[in-house]
Amino acid sequence: MRSLIRFAALVAALTVASGSMARANSLVLISIDGMRPSEITGLKGGDTDLPNLRGFLRQGSYAESVRNETPTLTLPNHVSLVTGVGPEEHGVVDNLVFDPLHPNANQYYWYAQDIRTPTLWNRVKQHGGTVASINWPVTVGAADIDFNIPLYWRDQTLEDVKLIRALSTPGLVDELEEKTGLKLVQAIMHTPDSDRVAGRFAAEILKSRHPRLLLINFSAFDHAQHLFGPDSPEAKAALRNVDQVVGALAEAARAADPAAVVALVSDHGFAPLHGDVNLLRAFADAGLARLNRDKPQFDSWEAMPWGGATASVYLARPGDLDLQQRVRAFLTDLGKDTSFHIRGVEDLTKTPAYAAGHAPAFRVGFEIGFEMGRDPAAPRVSPSRYRGMHGYPADYPEMSSAFFIQGGAVPKGRNLGPIRMESIAPTLAAAMGLPTTGDLLFKSVATPPR
Repeated sequence: MRSLIRFAALVAALTVASGSMARANSLVLISIDGMRPSEITGLKGGDTDLPNLRGFLRQGSYAESVRNETPTLTLPNHVSLVTGVGPEEHGVVDNLVFDPLHPNANQYYWYAQDIRTPTLWNRVKQHGGTVASINWPVTVGAADIDFNIPLYWRDQTLEDVKLIRALSTPGLVDELEEKTGLKLVQAIMHTPDSDRVAGRFAAEILKSRHPRLLLINFSAFDHAQHLFGPDSPEAKAALRNVDQVVGALAEAARAADPAAVVALVSDHGFAPLHGDVNLLRAFADAGLARLNRDKPQFDSWEAMPWGGATASVYLARPGDLDLQQRVRAFLTDLGKDTSFHIRGVEDLTKTPAYAAGHAPAFRVGFEIGFEMGRDPAAPRVSPSRYRGMHGYPADYPEMSSAFFIQGGAVPKGRNLGPIRMESIAPTLAAAMGLPTTGDLLFKSVATPPR
């Protein structure tokens, strides 16, 4: 309750009376993929490794932690950050589109048309503002983003550069490459250098286009934690690099608009990873899916798990009550077998989202250190390819995400306590001076008139 009061106080501090001459602030929304709040709040006072990130503690307001959305994956949570609602409502329920027999070759939720609810960029455009975005998830084809280099990959090879150029706003990549002397390929390869180049592109857009909303996602820290584990030297180096990028980008935002609001968010935290659990084989052995005799894939299925550290279980006949009960009993027994490292099973079959076709039937959450593997021919538990992972249920403290905000009328040095991710989009809208809409607390707001 105390944290809700503190968060309400932030919104109140940002809000001005209806009909007043509130100034419409610009907003730069920066996502550091995979950053736990403790990366900033947990450092000792004398630590100087992250001066720009730590500056948000003094210069603005921040959450001790953000309860994000299950599964704690990049795409669903980035959409929640800009909509203020959960995955079952906004429609992006996973990173990968459910595809049990693989006719779609593991397609991600790249496309803005999959978002069923209004976004911050929709709100800005409705009120005459300009929007820019670099590497923000689920923005391919977003008509309300004026200057867009969307997050997308196919093979994660140099051929992807051609595709991303084609998906971007016509002429934008050429313009940014010419003005900065840098290349698009340097901005999309998930390396510390890619964060630096993406930041330079964003700074140039702020300088030349003055968008009311700019969104940017930095991914190198997430990538380093997957490969080397959280708290690894490689991950710490990636975060120190992005600290410098954020500092330069915040300076560019203030140069373009002295009253600019800069918000720093993340989509999820991270945890060490050790083993892949063969849940697929268990479903096959229970007769819920039929494996191909010649290759490690399925020919047919009645129930199928999908995901990683949280596995979503889908039913081929969602309204079949007998199938629901059979899978429910199977998962209950499976959860008692400690060799599967299952922490808990969530039953969604009685929820409105399931009835509407917007949710899986069940979710299987694994213990920290384990995730669902992708090979039905593998042992019960096999060594993981990665050393760090997210995607676990959101109630794991390790999965908490971050929220820091400064500029405009944001109070300085205010600890908001723990908050929920659904509160972030309304607060960001308020910071831009957008009017109230529904329950999302869109308020007329910002720097007092001069």
